[in-house]
Amino acid sequence: MITKHILPLFAVMAVFLVVAVPYTSAAGEDLIEKQITYSIDSEYQDEHDRVVNIADESAITNPDTWKPSPQGIWIGASTEESLYQFDQIMAVDNVLQVHSHVRFNSTQVMNGASTTIIRSPIASDNVSEMRLRVWALSTPEWELRYPFSEYPFLMSDEPLAASVDINMADTSITDGGDQWTVDGRTYILLYGPLYSGIDYVFSWAAIYEPDSRPAVYLSGQDIANDNITDTQISVYSKLIPDQPYEQTYRWSIDPGISFDFQQGLGNGVYAQSFYMGVGDSISVVIKPDNSGADPSYYHTVMIPWATADGHINAKVTAEKGSGNGVWTPYWEDNRTAWDGYILACSDEKVPNNVVSFIRVTVTFLSAERVNWICLDGATSDFSQTSYYNNAIVTTGGIEHKIQSRLYASYQKSVGEVFMPSMNPADFPAMPGPKINERGNYYGTIMGFLLIVAGGLLVSTVFLAPIGFFVGGAGAVMLTQDLMSGGNFFSQNAADNINNAINGLLSNPLDKLRDALGGIGKFIISVGEAFYDGLKWFVDATKEYIPILLGLLIVAVALYIFFYAIKFQLQIWGICFSMAKGNMEAAAGQAEQLHGQVSGALGRLRRT
Repeated sequence: MITKHILPLFAVMAVFLVVAVPYTSAAGEDLIEKQITYSIDSEYQDEHDRVVNIADESAITNPDTWKPSPQGIWIGASTEESLYQFDQIMAVDNVLQVHSHVRFNSTQVMNGASTTIIRSPIASDNVSEMRLRVWALSTPEWELRYPFSEYPFLMSDEPLAASVDINMADTSITDGGDQWTVDGRTYILLYGPLYSGIDYVFSWAAIYEPDSRPAVYLSGQDIANDNITDTQISVYSKLIPDQPYEQTYRWSIDPGISFDFQQGLGNGVYAQSFYMGVGDSISVVIKPDNSGADPSYYHTVMIPWATADGHINAKVTAEKGSGNGVWTPYWEDNRTAWDGYILACSDEKVPNNVVSFIRVTVTFLSAERVNWICLDGATSDFSQTSYYNNAIVTTGGIEHKIQSRLYASYQKSVGEVFMPSMNPADFPAMPGPKINERGNYYGTIMGFLLIVAGGLLVSTVFLAPIGFFVGGAGAVMLTQDLMSGGNFFSQNAADNINNAINGLLSNPLDKLRDALGGIGKFIISVGEAFYDGLKWFVDATKEYIPILLGLLIVAVALYIFFYAIKFQLQIWGICFSMAKGNMEAAAGQAEQLHGQVSGALGRLRRT
């Protein structure tokens, strides 16, 4: 009992000594406080006189300031953007470049978008020219090759996904082209694929009127929520010959760029929809294949599309050029009505000369909303530096650039190619419904007879194997014919018999004439039945005589086989009787065998 209470007390005292001794020693020392101050210097801390934030309440640029309001999936800064103005006054020769690194994710735009409105981060005041280039990166690292050029390029060979020259004089949202400038902000309607999961650099270049100060909008947010805040800005102004002003900034911040994704993107191909009025057109540049041994070929082009009624009226022409913007007529198809797709062919053979580029133009002769099929491969092969990788749609005199390759195939052939008609009236006549040929009971009757014959053979005991074979064949023939649904009388004869019976059973006073007519038809049907029976006999003879002959041959062969075995068995029986010493039985069996052989030889002599 004492041990039960003393031992826990000793344990508590031991723990106290272990903790208290070091604590008492530490408490006796002097407490020394240390304070560490970090000084973080910015590389731009001395450039405050070059970039000044001039934003105020009137410069708040969140989604509500979009003109028009976003109609699709909007991505951008939801809070206020700051407007920064540079102190450099632009000379006649100047350019401002703004480059922004962005990567969209699948939760924002799924696979991607094919139609997008992009708002520029550059304030449009006093901007005379502006252009946008979109680079698709293979790696997240990027550097500019010409940071002070109005046509910026990346150091690495990355594909150019989009290139737009912006008309700064276009201030109408509805009546102008694919760009407009409203309230100091510039918007671009981009027809072209932008994918999720791909790094893009949006490169803006702006040229200012002389004596102007450039200004750009910056955001305090990660606008695409991609953990990427990488912006490079370059200012160039050539005021004094050989002594231009050049300044580059690279900030870990996003510019005031924002997006309105209005149409999704599939996988492999996608469609761009345009309302094509009379005189509107779409043109695509082809890089032709100049190979071939023949001096001339027929040229063909195939362009798929989709409309509500599957029909368009349009003229297809082809021009040739060397890439300098000058085009001369090449060939034309005289056909103007197209169903389902365009398959145009030159009316005559075209000389097989070396041609750098061919421009195919489809000009509409009637109004129609058309969905054009485009390829959405974002690779260097589809780079917009090659201008045959895009299509130009002209509606109402306004050009719209599709930043992708139109689905079109251009080929040469030794013969003229004709488009098959898609008009149902021109289709070959379809075969009409055909009543199945009536069946018959040839197999049923023949099968029944074979079963009877097989039963008779089995009853002889000696010919039982042949009987089983013949009866089995008859059963198979009978079953197959019954499953095929045959009938003995023709359908016409069966109908006439049925009508005759109905006529006889009707009221004689009311249906006398019909009954007499039915009787006449019945008599005719009886004749048809006899005719069908006779025809059946002839057809059965032609169809089943080979089978019966084959069965007969098999039966004869089996008979000869078993007959020979019978003689052998009789000889062995004689031998067994002699072995047992029963000479009388052996003599009787020999006498029987002798009689059978003598009878067979006698029949052969008579023959």
